[in-house]
Amino acid sequence: MPPAEHEAVGGGATTLRNCGNEGPETRSALAQVSCDGIAEKLNTERERLRTQILETRRRRALAHQQMNAVTSRAQLLLGRHNEVERERSEACSRYRSARSSRMSAECQMDILRKIDVTNDTFHIWHRGPFGTINGLRLGAEVKGLPALEDEGISAAREGDGAGGTATNKTSAGSTFDFSSIASSFFADSGASNANSTYDSLKVPWPETNAALGQVALLLLTLKQKPNSGIIFLTHELIPMGSSSKVGVLHGEGRASVEYNLFYAEDSFQFFGRRNFNTALDGLFRCLKDAADVAASRDQTISLPYDVLIPVGRGDITIGGLPISYDVATGDVWTRAMKYLLTNLKWLQAFAAKNVDR
Repeated sequence: MPPAEHEAVGGGATTLRNCGNEGPETRSALAQVSCDGIAEKLNTERERLRTQILETRRRRALAHQQMNAVTSRAQLLLGRHNEVERERSEACSRYRSARSSRMSAECQMDILRKIDVTNDTFHIWHRGPFGTINGLRLGAEVKGLPALEDEGISAAREGDGAGGTATNKTSAGSTFDFSSIASSFFADSGASNANSTYDSLKVPWPETNAALGQVALLLLTLKQKPNSGIIFLTHELIPMGSSSKVGVLHGEGRASVEYNLFYAEDSFQFFGRRNFNTALDGLFRCLKDAADVAASRDQTISLPYDVLIPVGRGDITIGGLPISYDVATGDVWTRAMKYLLTNLKWLQAFAAKNVDR
C-alpha cells in the first residue's frame, strides 16, 4: 500500500479510535469523511498513474516509430552502400582491365615502332663483294679475287652438294660465304672452267635486272610515302620487275621518252647499252633528288657516298666512281652499285625516322 494510503488509513483508524468515545452519529460522520478522503486520494493517484501509463505508451509508440525509421534508413543506407561497393568493384575491375590493355598496347606499340615495313619489304644487305636487295645481287662481276686453293674448291663442292655452307678467308682475314660464290661461279662458267684460276665472278643479267627493278620500286615507294616531300624533278621511275624503265619528264610532267633499266650482253637491242646507261643516269638523278630532300629535312642525315651530277656533259659519279656500265670496268660498276644500295639504306633510315613516325 502506498505511504499516502497507509497514512490515510492509519489516520482514519486513529480517528475511529479517537471517536470511540464519541457518540454514534459523530463516529459515523467521521468515518464517512475519512473514507471520502481516502477515495479521493486513491482516485487522484489512479489518474496520475493512468496518465503516466498513457505517456509511457505514447513514448514507446514514438520510440517504435523512430526505431522503425532508423531501421528503414539503415536498410536504405546498407543497400546504397552495397550498390556503391558493387560499382566500386566494377570500376576497379574496369580500371585493372584498362590498365592491362594499355600496358599490352604500349608493349605492342614499342614492338611496332621497331618494325620498319620498308626495310622489311626491301631488305638491303651484301653477299661478299656484291650488294643485295631482297637477296638479289646487284652488279656485273668482281675481278681480282684471292686465289682459291684446291682444298677450298673441293670443300665448296662438297658443302654445296651436301647442303652445307663452306667458308673461306680472304687475304684481309674476313670470312665470307664461299660455297654460294663458288656454286654461282660454277653455274655461270660451266664445268669446263672448273680447273681455271677463278679470276672473276659474274652475276647473271636477269638477277641484276631484277635487283634494279627492286631499286626503282624502293625509290618510288619512298617518294609516294605521305609527307615524304620527295619529288623527282627530271625523271620518273616505272618499276616493272626485271623489265623496269625510266622516263624523262617534259614540261607537261609526263614521260615522253622511256629507257630500259635492264640489259643483257647477248641481246639484239640497238644501242642497248647506251639506253641502259641513260636509264641509270635517270635513276641516279632520282636518287639525288631524294637525297637532297632528306638532307634539307634532317641535318643529321648525310649519305655516305656523294652523288655528283655534272652541269654539262659528263658521267654521274657516286663515291667518285662512274655509274655508267662498261664491259671493261664491270668490277668498278659493281662497287658503284654497292654504293647505290648503301645510300638507299640511309634513305630508308630517313623515312623511318622522319616520315613513318
